[in-house]
Amino acid sequence: MDRERTQTGCLHQDSLAGAIPSSSPRSSRLRVAVSVALLCMGAGLAACSSSSSGPEPEPEPIPAPPTDSGGEQTDPDEPTGSGGQTGVLEGLLQLEDDPGLLSQIPEVVSIDIRADTGLQIAYTREDQALDVPGALVELQWVFMQSCLEQQSVAPVVVIRDGAVTPFTATDDVIYNIEGIAVASSSRRDVPVIQVQEADFDGSLGALGFNLRSVMGRMLWLSASLPERDYPFDCARQTPE
Repeated sequence: MDRERTQTGCLHQDSLAGAIPSSSPRSSRLRVAVSVALLCMGAGLAACSSSSSGPEPEPEPIPAPPTDSGGEQTDPDEPTGSGGQTGVLEGLLQLEDDPGLLSQIPEVVSIDIRADTGLQIAYTREDQALDVPGALVELQWVFMQSCLEQQSVAPVVVIRDGAVTPFTATDDVIYNIEGIAVASSSRRDVPVIQVQEADFDGSLGALGFNLRSVMGRMLWLSASLPERDYPFDCARQTPE
């Protein structure tokens, strides 16, 4: 056996030859071989067999759980265009942060965002949309823009179940003959309009008149047009 040969992961034979007494060259080589084998077994079989068996395969990575790619993740507090989902609209959120806020923002129980115009309708009573359909509110908005020939950011329209209380001191307010606020508008990045639910049952006069009035004034004044030139006839017309 060649003295220069080594076992993988084991001691060199030269370091053992002087430690083991020899009676004959043959027995010496045998003892060395046995000692090397025992040392290899003590050190672990894996060290001796690593050169022949090769490296162990890397474990396969655990695949990540599948994700739903059918649509974007939606925020449960974010309103959608399907209507009926509660959420905080941008215009109302701006009002909440206004230090000049005078009255509490009503609780919104459902929302209808009109796909064609972007008009956002906030209902404050369950099933209120049955009495004030979103399409009817949108019709007033489309009509007033056409009649006045003015365009603006689509507002949030809050349908109030009861009295209208202006949100800020700078709100534009529509009063009835008794001096009661029946509609108002707050001018900001996304305007906020309030109107009584009764504006759509005929008890306050022509259906939707107060909403058209406050919408028309908002469109006109937002364009920095003189208030004295505002054409009241547009609000007096009932769109069909």
